[in-house]
Amino acid sequence: MTDLFHTHSYARSICAATLAISICASAVAQTVPGPGQTVHWTNAMSPVSVSSQITVPDTATLIIDSGVTVNIGPNGQIRIDGTVRAEGTSGSPVTINGGTSIFSPPVIARSGVLDLANTQCSALLTTANASTLFSEAATIVARNCTFTNQGGFYTRWGTVAIYDCNFSAATIDLNDTYVIYEGGTLSNTVFRSGRYHLAQTLHIDGVSASDNTSDAPFHINGFDYFFGPNNTIQNNLYPVVLDGAGIEPGSTLPVSGNINNHLYMPVPQISGWVTFPNLGMPYVVNHDPNESMWLGGRLDIEPGVEVEFMPGAYFWATYNSEITAMGTPEQPITFKPHIPGTEFLTVNFAINSNRPHARYWKMTGSELGVISDETKTYIDSCVFEENQVGAYVSNYGTLDVKGSIFTNNTVAGIRTSTQTGSVRMDGQWNPNSFENNTYGLEVRNNNNATAMNNWWGDPSGPNHAIYNPSGQGDNVTANTLVQPWRTTPPQTTNHPPLVRMLPIGALQREGNQIILHWEVEDDGFIATQHLYFADHDGLPLEILVPDIAPNARSVAVTIPDHVPSNLLDAAVFRVVVIDELGQQGFDEVMFGYPISDVPGTVIPTPITGPLQPGQNVDVCYTSQGASGTTSVYLFIDDMRYAQSLGGAHTGVSCLPLGLDTPAVSTDLARIGVRFNYGNNFYKWEYTPYFSIRPDASTGDAPPTVSLTSLTSPSTYGSNQTVPVTWSASDDDFVRNVDIHASYDNGASWCVIAQELDGSKAQFDWKLPELVDPMTAIVRVIVRDKRFQVTSATSATITLVPDAPCYADCDNSGSLNIFDYICFGVEYAAMSTYADCDNSGAWNIFDYICFGSAYAAGCN
Repeated sequence: MTDLFHTHSYARSICAATLAISICASAVAQTVPGPGQTVHWTNAMSPVSVSSQITVPDTATLIIDSGVTVNIGPNGQIRIDGTVRAEGTSGSPVTINGGTSIFSPPVIARSGVLDLANTQCSALLTTANASTLFSEAATIVARNCTFTNQGGFYTRWGTVAIYDCNFSAATIDLNDTYVIYEGGTLSNTVFRSGRYHLAQTLHIDGVSASDNTSDAPFHINGFDYFFGPNNTIQNNLYPVVLDGAGIEPGSTLPVSGNINNHLYMPVPQISGWVTFPNLGMPYVVNHDPNESMWLGGRLDIEPGVEVEFMPGAYFWATYNSEITAMGTPEQPITFKPHIPGTEFLTVNFAINSNRPHARYWKMTGSELGVISDETKTYIDSCVFEENQVGAYVSNYGTLDVKGSIFTNNTVAGIRTSTQTGSVRMDGQWNPNSFENNTYGLEVRNNNNATAMNNWWGDPSGPNHAIYNPSGQGDNVTANTLVQPWRTTPPQTTNHPPLVRMLPIGALQREGNQIILHWEVEDDGFIATQHLYFADHDGLPLEILVPDIAPNARSVAVTIPDHVPSNLLDAAVFRVVVIDELGQQGFDEVMFGYPISDVPGTVIPTPITGPLQPGQNVDVCYTSQGASGTTSVYLFIDDMRYAQSLGGAHTGVSCLPLGLDTPAVSTDLARIGVRFNYGNNFYKWEYTPYFSIRPDASTGDAPPTVSLTSLTSPSTYGSNQTVPVTWSASDDDFVRNVDIHASYDNGASWCVIAQELDGSKAQFDWKLPELVDPMTAIVRVIVRDKRFQVTSATSATITLVPDAPCYADCDNSGSLNIFDYICFGVEYAAMSTYADCDNSGAWNIFDYICFGSAYAAGCN
């Protein structure tokens, strides 16, 4: 047996006073590599004993040969700054034993790579229950390994890739870690992953996780997780526990075969941006009765989802929390008790500036339904049935209710607090219906509620003590304006238009032009469309572009000027779509709207990539002009997500903690620094993009993409089509593609198409009617199987109201032989104009392209 306490490879050359004399005296064999060295632990040395702390330094490589056993004693520890590879085989595996505590783990991969192949970690923690492999900004790869007796992984930051490994009574606890998990088994082991900062979707597939009758095999926190079609998840207490995470749309999870066939959320909190897709089984939300827990990040709930609450449970979306839940007539989103006969509390929007929009919800069995507390809340085509109160408003909140149904609510369909809170529900175009509620509308404060043109359950109208005391419909309070009312129930077969605006950049500048895009579905046909705007959430919307053509799905608009204000809420664009019956559907986008004419600025220092997940780098900046404060963020543009890194006074040039790079693989990371000079007076500056990539030892290369059009400056006009073409590939497959456009030289980006099929290589961008000339840059973003991101950016293109006629080469106003001569001159000069097909090359196809344009003529 070789005792590594007495055989440090490079100790013999440093006999410093701090080293034990026995090390210096006997360190002859180079069993631990020095910088730049490679050392093997061979079968002749096996079993290898590690009884003290040893370090594999940067640029050094330690290889553990097949068949070798490594015993790490209670005081032993292997620290990895270089590379350690265990090269076991199926017939002759490497065995690693040892360790007793996560606070003094046997192996610490600090900044290097630990690569395990065919390694038996069956006695990794032979006598205790907390030994682990611990990672900071390092990479751990395990292929065809076995972990037992609480051996496994406990990580903070870094990268872990697990392929075809078996875990039995083992440990997997991965925190803010970039993870690949594919293949193998989980037996009496829980896969725990917590992403508390910022992370891309984590890919899990090919895992057999069965027979954990006391728990779920997966406990996941933070952002979304993708469960592929090749997992086997059976006979567990739950298939998955959502400890603050979501599920990536397109995932596959079993709807039967577990003790509880639902997705369990033990507390109503999330981390980051998460999704509840429709997987054919409900999401069950519980709560801690001893704590009030606000939701946290952003929750997207997709059409058809059922959210079931345990007694007293709730969602409390306050401050920057956001719930985006847009159902459809065919697939409403349902909120109801998990246990029949019990009540849940509410979905509460409190002090929320995100303008919640509840569309096609069905809510039953709650105490207070939807609460709008100091919030503008829109209730659109929803059903509230058999609650105590369907919707409740308080503390200067506003409920705007359209096309909704309130039935059999025992206290009230809609109720206000006794102090403040207002209701707007004129049903002229999208009428509401109230039937069999104790009160249809109970206004308990001094605000008048507008509630005309609605159905109150009887042709005689609501029972109003002043204006309609003989009404046989639902009761309404005295300060409710109900005349005229409907004498027949609203029709329910033709629904209002469904509108979805595509996201725009979170920051826009006054005077800048952008193009807004949206999507529409309708039962009949569209009559007209309008664009509204408010430069602060607290102000009323005003029409900005009226009477947009019914078939248009985009509009060019100049960001209006605005004056200084103490209102800090975001600005709003709203598209309203009106169908042939006059029914209205809408959607909104919000954006920051600073006054950037400030007497100072802060320029961030560029960061050089690629960085690895978990790597710490300095974040610094240079201040110019007036003093103020800074707010610093990490932006991951493909996710449209930003993480706060803190801030300081402009007299401080670097953040004290720098940046710990998150669990992402992208080339679209950048630092943004906001110089704050007072209320709504601020200015943003950004670094160039840098990339964050996991180590190549994970075995998964990111996708590649290059543009095959728009590679040189070109000009397009109103209603023309901009051809966006690209070439993309990956070592597995390209999952999907997004198309973005920037109208401010790359400072902010608007979505023009998202989640296109990964097999596509072309998108035809149809321009709207343009008012003034503007420029644009187009970006193509591709994601691979495991959600790694790579992008390609076009040359700057010019968009003009009236496009020049391409075939009129000499700009004479007529087409003739001189245009062919002009094209020949341009071709000889290899000008961008002569690259007619935008291929990036000059050849016969450009002459064919020009001939086609000439034949088409000029309008």
